Amino acid sequence: MVEFIEYKNEKLPISVNFHALAQIEKEGLELGAENNTEAMLRLFWHSLVAGHFYQEQDLKIKEEHISFVFGACFEQFEKVLTLFLASRNTTKKKPAKK
Repeated sequence: MVEFIEYKNEKLPISVNFHALAQIEKEGLELGAENNTEAMLRLFWHSLVAGHFYQEQDLKIKEEHISFVFGACFEQFEKVLTLFLASRNTTKKKPAKK
């Protein structure tokens, strides 16, 4: 699922997905950690990369500037992340009743 966030009057495609989660795990980070600011920042980056990939657009933001963009777009990203997590909860199979 690709959503869009706005930064400097430009709509940026973003996709929080399992690939983005796998990337932060490869970096040794996890969202459930006590101090997960770095994990959230890295998830934001990988989600932007994925969104641009799916929309076949070049990502113009440099990785070294991502913390500035993250700070400006945090509330928008939080909404996108919430949508992703909610979609995971609705797709889980419910246990069969006996």
